[in-house]
Amino acid sequence: MTNKISISEGFNEKVTQKVRDVFLDLLPEDVFTDLVNKEVSAFFEESVEFTITKGSGFTRPDTIASKVSPFRLIVWEAVNKMVREKIQAHLHSDKFRTDVTYNEFGLQQVEELNEFMDAKLEHFAMSMAKNMFKDLFASAIEQSKMTAMVEVNDALSRRGM
Repeated sequence: MTNKISISEGFNEKVTQKVRDVFLDLLPEDVFTDLVNKEVSAFFEESVEFTITKGSGFTRPDTIASKVSPFRLIVWEAVNKMVREKIQAHLHSDKFRTDVTYNEFGLQQVEELNEFMDAKLEHFAMSMAKNMFKDLFASAIEQSKMTAMVEVNDALSRRGM
């Protein structure tokens, strides 16, 4: 199986003209055309190692090092942008809409959930509450056990035991 890409002459001619406009015919025509054709092929077919670093501020940057063609990198960046925009649009759609106000302390207060969100809350409320209070309850029990042991040890120490 080959990964060779068939590039139309029209494409090479357009690239050649754009590059020629930049270099203002500094090279002989045949050398110039060979160089452009070589670079167009390399752009689509050869792999180059790119390092992509994302993240800033409080997060540790994620670094990805990969051998990809420059064309693949452009496609990946375009797809990445499209996917992020679609997800953001979905999360800001009416399906996830809530009516929010802010109290005098600047804290969010949800006035009303839409039908979809209200149904999800109804379905998950018990498990959400259970998970939220589980750690608090376990921590309170552990603290009570430690306090009880300290008091028992103090009482026994006072009696000389």
